[in-house]
Amino acid sequence: MHTHKRKHNFGNFDLIVVGGGTAGSVAAITAGRLGLSCLVIEPLSFLGGTSTGGLVTPMMGNHLETGPLNLGLTAELVQDMANSGDAKGYALNPERLKLFLEQKALDAGVTLLYESSVIDIDSLSPGCMKVSIASRCGLGKAQAKSIIDATGDAYVARLAGAKVLQGREQTGEHQPMSLRFVLGGVNIPKFKDFFHPEKNNRLLLKQQAEHDGWPEDWIKTFGMQFFETPGRPGELWFNCPRLSGFDPLDPLSRSKAYSLGRKMIDAYVKLFRQHASGAENAFLTMVAPMIGIREGQRIVGEYILTADDFHNARKFDDGICANRYPIDIHRNDKSGVELIQMPVGQWHEIPYRCLIPKGLRGLIVAGRCISSDFVSQSSYRIIPNCHTLGQAAGIAAALAREQGCDISEVCGKTVKEKMSKMNNNG
Repeated sequence: MHTHKRKHNFGNFDLIVVGGGTAGSVAAITAGRLGLSCLVIEPLSFLGGTSTGGLVTPMMGNHLETGPLNLGLTAELVQDMANSGDAKGYALNPERLKLFLEQKALDAGVTLLYESSVIDIDSLSPGCMKVSIASRCGLGKAQAKSIIDATGDAYVARLAGAKVLQGREQTGEHQPMSLRFVLGGVNIPKFKDFFHPEKNNRLLLKQQAEHDGWPEDWIKTFGMQFFETPGRPGELWFNCPRLSGFDPLDPLSRSKAYSLGRKMIDAYVKLFRQHASGAENAFLTMVAPMIGIREGQRIVGEYILTADDFHNARKFDDGICANRYPIDIHRNDKSGVELIQMPVGQWHEIPYRCLIPKGLRGLIVAGRCISSDFVSQSSYRIIPNCHTLGQAAGIAAALAREQGCDISEVCGKTVKEKMSKMNNNG
């Protein structure tokens, strides 16, 4: 027998941020510090997304010779974690980063709703955005003046009717995913010496994997990057295996990618233990609970960032994020990447208009799913840039309340000016 159950009401807020990942956590912290009541709805049990659950460390840098192109919360986090011994440069300890992000959010007055997901938008009325939420208590609801979609795949924007793009324009092909893992019990000096470029042991290890009967698809994409992480002695963090041919927007396909990734990780660990000096007593410490998605869906916004903007180092009046990270397209059919660097001293900007879904009100996006083409997305998608896009979105929400306007009507130039003042005074 079915009985009607009333939805739990999580409250009325100035801002709802959907997704507490790389961009969403910063958007919420920024908005909270600017005095907004803010609810973060996050399907996992922690903040940080790719940089914590995805084990993406170190964060990729985005610098000129004089220093980072963007400041804001990235610089604050790096400094705070360096002070605690959990960061060295852009290499941050993901487990500690969870704690830092959460405390900064709580200190800013942000309400955190973990293990919950937005499943529908009930109202798109400007200034009165209502969402349905699935959580442990069943269905719930929440209301806010504005929404920031920081889901990574523009999920909420699509629910609201935004036009989206996915994959490479000509083929629909997505970049491969990666499932990172951590190897403990490693004699790091010996292991690093074993993989010294002059010794060519990477090739020998690949040949050994082939001899051991690894499938042809695994051999094609064989490769590895490994990093040390501050505060984690005896551990190496691996950016592999690469998982090609899966659809990051299809939950069944993603589930298969997880299963294959864990199977491949087991094979990598055995290969290292048996054939890599320094890993004889190594053991698997952790597999990332969150698969690494390089790109999924992107909105069609008020401006579409293009590869031409990158190549021409284009600047904008409402440029809220500066970027010179290279075009970085991972290949599906073999290891390696298509890498295109910007000239020394050059950078381009991302205009605020890329955060605004064309034709929608009450909602903007932040993170890797902003309005862009496939090629330019491969450049700006790195963690520090997503932090900056999140900060811009949080500022926009504060300006919308201050000016009594819809978040989609906020002037991007004003966002840029306020961000500059905040970062230069901070």
